Amino acid sequence: MVTPDSFFEYKKPRVDHLEEIYQLIDYYASVRQELLPRTKDNLYQRLRDFWIATLCPSLNLERLVGCISLHLWSKSICELKSLAVFEEYHSRGIGRELVQRALSEAKKLGQKKAFVLTRKSAFFKKLGFQELEKALLPYKVWNECIFCPKLRECDEVALAFDLTER
Repeated sequence: MVTPDSFFEYKKPRVDHLEEIYQLIDYYASVRQELLPRTKDNLYQRLRDFWIATLCPSLNLERLVGCISLHLWSKSICELKSLAVFEEYHSRGIGRELVQRALSEAKKLGQKKAFVLTRKSAFFKKLGFQELEKALLPYKVWNECIFCPKLRECDEVALAFDLTER
């Protein structure tokens, strides 16, 4: 019997998931302009940073439905990147579960703070993130901004999550 809990599986991706991750991120980067674009080479290099959600693993009909990346910037601060869930799977808790998996991994790795740069601040605030002044982020973060189509008109909000209180 298939239960609603068995519809989705959350796990670290394999190399054969890369094309689906690329397609999902590319849609949100090029069509919706909500994420930074990622090249396939970049995704290969950072594949181990990702968590994915797949549909119907118990029926052997696995299909990627969401992803998130956890990027470590230093010994104490990390960034959640590339959170994306296909629109037809919104409002099912997939994004929330992916964020929770990434935060849990960050804490296990000894990180003290996680942050996001996002246009979806309400979503992250519901999960306990709080606004943060962008100037407080590691300088290295801004080297990716040159790839953003909204470079000169940035409308992202910086939010942080304190992993020491979790």
